[in-house]
Amino acid sequence: LSEVPGNRVRHFARLAWRYIHAYSKDLDGRAATFAAKKYKSHRRLPESFELDVS
Repeated sequence: LSEVPGNRVRHFARLAWRYIHAYSKDLDGRAATFAAKKYKSHRRLPESFELDVS
């Protein structure tokens, strides 16, 4: 673990958190992947996300 740069660890931790947040909104895998990519510059999914997907 000491050979892995800290910024890579943080990158994957943030990515995992985006997936966790998407799944907590009852999204399926495909919608969670879409949300993780589209909203990666934001700290969380917007409340209107369900409207954006449908």
